[in-house]
Amino acid sequence: MLPRKQDAVKSGKSKVQKRVMNDYMYNLHLKYLAEAITKISRTCFYKARPKHIALVNFASRSVCFCSKHQNFSFLLRALKSSRVNTCINPDKFVEIYKDSQSSLDKMLQKLPDDEMVKFQQ
Repeated sequence: MLPRKQDAVKSGKSKVQKRVMNDYMYNLHLKYLAEAITKISRTCFYKARPKHIALVNFASRSVCFCSKHQNFSFLLRALKSSRVNTCINPDKFVEIYKDSQSSLDKMLQKLPDDEMVKFQQ
């Protein structure tokens, strides 16, 4: 689970907000070796990680935070708020409607014609 704004780790006398790495330590070590002048062993590199930086676990991440996926998720939420019976998970939505265009058309016909659908972006 990703840390929230309130999640903090005590470092000495101060609190530091938790962070999550976007890549594995092994890959970060390889990038460091490619860019840095000094060489450092993998073990020392791993030990140099601050305590408030959490390791990445892509298996536990169920969402993508890119703008395309977030906008699609906002569209699905707007459909749900317009009383269209659909799921708000983009992955499940694509899985359900990827092969059946007619089912998708029937679902979209349930939208009221005179009502404007507002969504975030």
